[in-house]
Amino acid sequence: MSMRAQPLCGRLAIALSVAAALACGREGAEQAEETMQAAMASLERMIPELNMPESVRVGPDGRYYVSEIGEFDRDGDGRIVVLDPETWEPAVFAAGLNDPKGLAFRGELLYATDRDRVVGLSASGDVEQVIGPEAFPKPPVFLNDLTAGPDGALYVSDSGPFDAVDGAIYRIDVTGAVTAVITSDDSPEIASPNGLTFDPDGHLLAVDHSTGKLLRIEDGGVSVLAEGIGGGDGLEFAPDGTLYVTDVSGGRLLRVSFGPAGATVDELRHVSRAADLGLDAARGRLLIPQLQENSVTVVRIP
Repeated sequence: MSMRAQPLCGRLAIALSVAAALACGREGAEQAEETMQAAMASLERMIPELNMPESVRVGPDGRYYVSEIGEFDRDGDGRIVVLDPETWEPAVFAAGLNDPKGLAFRGELLYATDRDRVVGLSASGDVEQVIGPEAFPKPPVFLNDLTAGPDGALYVSDSGPFDAVDGAIYRIDVTGAVTAVITSDDSPEIASPNGLTFDPDGHLLAVDHSTGKLLRIEDGGVSVLAEGIGGGDGLEFAPDGTLYVTDVSGGRLLRVSFGPAGATVDELRHVSRAADLGLDAARGRLLIPQLQENSVTVVRIP
């Protein structure tokens, strides 16, 4: 599989376009604001020729791990590829999966949701652990995102059938035991949970694909932090406290900022079918898989 990294645009062009816009009054100021928003996530390159990429995570080795669904509901054609962060050369890390989506590292193992199960993969790509559907309190419908919690457990979202309020978030401890954190039976806000992460204070956050709401889950309850996210997918906190979110339905990269008056949601750029993004804070990159585009878009952030 040949992949070509395609560098695009530079910061000088952004600076010049901002200066020109500011010289044109109110309309120019509005254009300048849009330009500055784009500059917050300026395009670095695109990685083409993937096979329905869904999630990206930066590994302990600094490389980028990308889940490829392949064809939905086709057993064995899913895989995980790894990209070198400097040369962008790809290599197959694990093959023979079904529909791998969310990725998360816990210790030396890379975990992936794989339709109705979660698999743990060693550093050589071998399957070391399988948490099958029988381990869940009820058979999962659409296991989606994964994140590792500060308690050492994995947290996984089941988005359910999407056309009904029937989602759940589960906790998988280090032994592989699965318990429900919260389900749609506990709260109607848990409709089709997708992206998961923990905020700097250790609270579990989820974005719901069906409602476009950003949720905080604690003590079995749910609070709404922000709305208007559309088909919410990936969540990533930057070191400065900025939360980056993808809207897979609307094809948007969003920024959620938290202040005394609450959360504000800003659109940074259009990214078609933007799925579960990954953050490389050390290199100032967001890596955004694009499902139907069969590519990963890499953007620069401050």
